[in-house]
Amino acid sequence: MDRNRTSFLVLWLAAGTVWIVALAMTVETGTRIQQARGRLASKLSDWQELRTLEKEMERYRVARRFFDGLPVKHPAPVDPLLKKAGLEARVKDIANPPRAIPGWTVRQKDVDFAEAEVSVAKVLQSVAEIEQAETNRPPWRMARFSVHSSARNPGTGQVVVLLESLEQSDAGPGAKD
Repeated sequence: MDRNRTSFLVLWLAAGTVWIVALAMTVETGTRIQQARGRLASKLSDWQELRTLEKEMERYRVARRFFDGLPVKHPAPVDPLLKKAGLEARVKDIANPPRAIPGWTVRQKDVDFAEAEVSVAKVLQSVAEIEQAETNRPPWRMARFSVHSSARNPGTGQVVVLLESLEQSDAGPGAKD
């Protein structure tokens, strides 16, 4: 009987050891899963950021192909477009525009409608016409619009508009207006 008792004790010790090892492995596995979950969340965030950047780069590539494909590499002159709309304005080139992609520069024009009070609707209409002036040139886009409305005449005021466009750096001497 002593031998059976010893065998029984050895079996219980072995079972206890296996149970303790299994518990330790379970705890270790849980810890590793938590660590892997954190790394996976970080990698998923990085992947989503890369997808966003990839979409943005594709938009830039499409825009670059559009601008490179234009037959005229400089925007239309603003002064004649304003005169065509029947508006008087002071147009001033901005001296240090922001940088653009290699081979292209940003052109900015500050358009100050010199009249004391001008129709805001007419200014917005003429800016829309300027933005759609010619399809074979880089378009002008309104970057900023400032209005000090008139207290006397509703719908009028003092208006200043900042227009931006891209121009190929080597567009030539006739590129400026």
